[in-house]
Amino acid sequence: MELKLESAIQILLVGASFGVCLFILAHLWLKERVTSVRYLGLFYGANIANILDEWFWHFGVWQVAPILTNAYLPILYLIAPSFYLYVKGLTDPSYNNRLLANVKHGIGFIVSFSVCVPYYALDSDIKLARLSAPSGTLEHLGLTTLGPTIVLLLLLPFSLCYVIAIVKLLAQHLNTIKSYFSNIDNRNLSWIRWSIIALCIAFAVSTIRIFLPERLSEEGWHNIFFLTFELFWLVIVGVLSITQGPIYKSEIESERALLCADKQQGKYQNSPMQYSDIERIKNKLNAAMADGFYKDPNLTLRKLSDLTGIAEIRISQVLNTAMNIGFYDFINSWRIKAACKSIEQSEHTILEVAFEVGFNSRSTFNQAFKKHVGNTPSAYRKQLITEPNASEI
Repeated sequence: MELKLESAIQILLVGASFGVCLFILAHLWLKERVTSVRYLGLFYGANIANILDEWFWHFGVWQVAPILTNAYLPILYLIAPSFYLYVKGLTDPSYNNRLLANVKHGIGFIVSFSVCVPYYALDSDIKLARLSAPSGTLEHLGLTTLGPTIVLLLLLPFSLCYVIAIVKLLAQHLNTIKSYFSNIDNRNLSWIRWSIIALCIAFAVSTIRIFLPERLSEEGWHNIFFLTFELFWLVIVGVLSITQGPIYKSEIESERALLCADKQQGKYQNSPMQYSDIERIKNKLNAAMADGFYKDPNLTLRKLSDLTGIAEIRISQVLNTAMNIGFYDFINSWRIKAACKSIEQSEHTILEVAFEVGFNSRSTFNQAFKKHVGNTPSAYRKQLITEPNASEI
């Protein structure tokens, strides 16, 4: 009875994961069909192939259609590349994300399929006999039967290469948005960082299961735990990807942000400035902040350029080379100074203070406050109460 209960729970979890993937695919189909969204659809489609393989064994489909055994393996090589291309499309709208331009990312699928072809070509009766044979009694037929195992073993290092590429993309993206926006809520893609950690865990567990006996890899409560983890991961990634809005409002905004980040990486080698010009720009920027421009939650480098009459590239250059601070941190430093005064002199709630000085959320405010002050806003207020003569920031 215990085994039947475990099996029922496993089937239920696999069915739930299948339903989640179908729901996400349906939503993406109805959504604006930009290329990056299509790659996300490919990502969930590849996961469906993996889920169907679970049903393939649970319902004994292998006895009726042994030809489908291991048919899902090459499709697993589309999961990491499709997610990478989705992230690439989000972080760089100017990137040529068309399918034909990214055929190279399908090499893993092509190679893995080629390695599995000898096994796929096996007669169905031979496959059925091998699948029905007791464990440890099978004779290997060279690459014909080792091919699928090799493909599974290489999946983890292959996927890790894309994980590293995604991490680099996110680091570059964070630098880009901080050079242009004063608020990066819903733009920093922090949820993707947690998602790829979960993706690595899923791939690692899948690889480990290859070496476990069937009674451990396909049965037992530990497998239920893995299927539950997989279900929650698919749900969370699906919900967050659906609610993720565009990073940039327009293509022009994207081009300006990327150009600014590129100039910073070049260290402004081709545009030196005189000391007098640097001081003039510094004074203008500080005067603009003193006038309260930092309170605008939608303040961007472009908007500050329009307000001060200073070219975007010059603002960025002075901040990074002369003041040793980026645009995002420069604006937030003024916001935090104003927040400290408001906390000291008013009874406003922490959230009211955050909105008052230009932040869009309490979480971002807390992070910035702790970075610049060394403590959370709530702890800072408590400190003022217990130490009335604490020195001002």
